[in-house]
Amino acid sequence: MTFKFLIKLSGVKLCSSLKCLPINSTTTYKYLGVHLDPMLSFETHFNKTYKKVAGRVTLLRKIGSSITCAAAESIYRAMIMPVFTYCSLITLSYSNMCRQLICNLEHRGLSFISSGLQNKTDIRIPSVDSYLERKVCLYVFDCLIGNVCTPFKNYFTRVSHNVNTRNKFSSIKLLKLNLEFGCRSFWFSGASIFNSLPADIRTLNSRLLFRQKANEHFYL
Repeated sequence: MTFKFLIKLSGVKLCSSLKCLPINSTTTYKYLGVHLDPMLSFETHFNKTYKKVAGRVTLLRKIGSSITCAAAESIYRAMIMPVFTYCSLITLSYSNMCRQLICNLEHRGLSFISSGLQNKTDIRIPSVDSYLERKVCLYVFDCLIGNVCTPFKNYFTRVSHNVNTRNKFSSIKLLKLNLEFGCRSFWFSGASIFNSLPADIRTLNSRLLFRQKANEHFYL
């Protein structure tokens, strides 16, 4: 089913039945914490996630004067950060405008935590982008070593050529895409983030070592 075909179906009410019983249709469906819509744009999922995080950030601001900075940081890590980073592949596919809204909300939460600190560098909370990129790199690495389900095995292909360069057998092949929709896909964005890692990390074969080096690279 192509994207253009989904656009044609937008707003069309489908009448389905099973054993002569009508099947009710809906515009959104929540499955494993992800809100699905007919266009698979995840717009509903973003709106609900953003509203949930904004409410928790506001709550953190209200109780900020009654708790310590360490307690505020613990609340942020336990109640706000997981909402931002749940199902990272979907969050990574958001448009630039949605990503900027998340970044602004993230800065608001961190400003409430650091308001009582003289040295702002004492906060060691990783950014949402760093956390997401680290998780994506782990997914890509699992695909490369075959530690995934069958559809994602051989999903990525390493660069292979006759010239002896530093990217040989370490980087992932990438095709040129003109559409933003394609650039936000896991196949493209995941490979791009993985290729941005240093060569000594990309060439590792051990998942344990790769995870350790990725944590150091993204300051986690």
